[in-house]
Amino acid sequence: MYTRMHILMEVEILELLEIKQSRVLLTQQVYQALKEGIINGVFSPGERLYETELSKRLGVSRTPVREALGILKSEGFITNIVGSGLKVSEYSTKEINEIFDLRVLLECYAVERAIDNISELQLKRLEEIIYTCKIAQKHNNIETIIDLSNEFHELIIKASNNEKLFETANSIKCFTIYAKVSMHHPSEPDFSIQGHIEILNAIKSRNKVDAHNIMEKHLENGRKLMLEKIEEYRKSR
Repeated sequence: MYTRMHILMEVEILELLEIKQSRVLLTQQVYQALKEGIINGVFSPGERLYETELSKRLGVSRTPVREALGILKSEGFITNIVGSGLKVSEYSTKEINEIFDLRVLLECYAVERAIDNISELQLKRLEEIIYTCKIAQKHNNIETIIDLSNEFHELIIKASNNEKLFETANSIKCFTIYAKVSMHHPSEPDFSIQGHIEILNAIKSRNKVDAHNIMEKHLENGRKLMLEKIEEYRKSR
C-alpha cells in the first residue's frame, strides 16, 4: 500500500530523472553545435576554446559545455594545450601520413575480411550511402558527404567481423576538422564517390585481390588530395 511518503519519493525520483535526461539532451545539443562549428570552420584548427566564452555564445551553463568538450576531446576534435586549456586539433603532415599509413594497413585487411562476412543488409546500406552521396553532391552538401564517407569505411570495418580490428581502427584520431577543407579539392568529392563504387563492386564480385588494391589506391589518393588542400589552407591562414 502506497503511503504519502512513497508518493513523494516517486515524485522526487521522477523529477531527478527528468533533470538528468534534460541535462544529457542539453549536453548532446551543445556537443553537436560545437562539432558542426569545427567541421564548418567556425572554429579553426589550433584555435583556443574557452568554456566561459562558449557558454555565453551558446546561452547555456558551463557544465554542458565542459561535458561536450570532453566528448569532443575523446573523439580527437580538440586537444590539450601544454600547460592548461583546450584547442581545436590540428595535425602535422607527419601525423596525417602516419594516420593514413595505419588506415591503409587496417582497411585493406578489413575489406578482404568483409568479403567473407558481409551481410546482404550491409551491402544494401553501402549502396544507399553511395546513392545519397550523389544526391548530396548535387546540392553541394559537404557535411553529409563527409559523414556518409566515414560511415562507408566504418561499415566495411564492421563487416570484417573482427572486433579488435574495429576497436583499433576506431582508436585512430579523426581529422574531420580538415575533411571539409580537403573535400573542396577539384577532384573531390567525385573521386570519393567513384572510389566507393569501385570498392563496393569488388566486394560484390568477391575478389579479395581487387578489393585490397582498390582500397589501397582509394586511400592513397585520399592522402594525396588531403595533403594538397591542407597545404593550400595553411598558406592562406
